[in-house]
Amino acid sequence: MKYLASPPGEWLHPEDHLPPKGSSIRMLTEYGRDITGVWGPGMAAWMPHPKLSKDMKERLRNEGRLR
Repeated sequence: MKYLASPPGEWLHPEDHLPPKGSSIRMLTEYGRDITGVWGPGMAAWMPHPKLSKDMKERLRNEGRLR
């Protein structure tokens, strides 16, 4: 099985960049898993969710892939 990933994002260290409280973010757990949720115990690093560009959103809607 191949592992696919988008272009690399920037993981942020919680001591250098405080994670937002109560917001959904991408997190790297202490076990190296990438999960989505709210910052809490057992998390090692974080990053904001990727943004969907206007062009991509329009294309996906035109193709019927996005409502």
